[in-house]
Amino acid sequence: MSSPENFHIPDIWIDQLYALCVAVGDIIKGYYQDDCNLNVSLKSDNSPLTAADLAANDFIINGLNALEPRLPIVSEEMEAIQFVEPSAGRYWLIDPLDGTREFIEKTGEFTINIGLIEADKAIFGVIYAPMKDEFYYGGRGVKPRLIIGDTSIELGCRALDNEVVAAVSRRRAKAALDFLAQSSLVQEFGVGTLTLGSALKLTQVALGNADVYPCLGPTGEWDTAAGQAIVEAAGGAVVDLQGQPLRYGRSADRINPSFVVLGDLGAWRRAGDIGA
Repeated sequence: MSSPENFHIPDIWIDQLYALCVAVGDIIKGYYQDDCNLNVSLKSDNSPLTAADLAANDFIINGLNALEPRLPIVSEEMEAIQFVEPSAGRYWLIDPLDGTREFIEKTGEFTINIGLIEADKAIFGVIYAPMKDEFYYGGRGVKPRLIIGDTSIELGCRALDNEVVAAVSRRRAKAALDFLAQSSLVQEFGVGTLTLGSALKLTQVALGNADVYPCLGPTGEWDTAAGQAIVEAAGGAVVDLQGQPLRYGRSADRINPSFVVLGDLGAWRRAGDIGA
């Protein structure tokens, strides 16, 4: 395996990952449209697990092994004992169906997340929204883009100007808005909201449709890895509440601290709202 200094994301991976995500999306949509065999259960953290999660997980793992068999894979649907230690160097970190609750509730706001980790950093990611047919990708040395059918759109975070637009989760909107109410920028400009599920909140910052996404509850590293790589490639940042970038594989349970996704980190730091 190549060293961190000379590793580049092969161009062919983009097309192959797109094809993989579309195929997995078709599997998920099959369950979405006919949910008689979902077999919903609860995991140890009380989050739901369905047959769609497991089918997507198996298909993605097989696809990634065919793409690059030398890269280990860590998935949300693995037992914790199977998690790769940071010494693995480079590995995939995936959530085969991010937004299982949205999937069950049929909001359509769920995604397939595939991130690539090098040491403790997210260096590349793809996010696919099956119900929207939206494929986002970007990372180190890879210009971030959104593919919708035959249309390709360059991603780019926007500079903070007047109103702050916040992407928020339906289940954590109050906590996010209470947190933002303490911000001098929000006090100056006011705040509008986009309410979304899954990793779509990160994509809205990368698209320049939102300025901030605060997440003040527990999330798995598989929820953020792909999105962080895309947001950073688009000029934004994903940082903890002390202003430090999220890092991966540092805890055995792979649970993130609270974090904030920012399109214009400099503006928030100049205002004193995020640590230097």
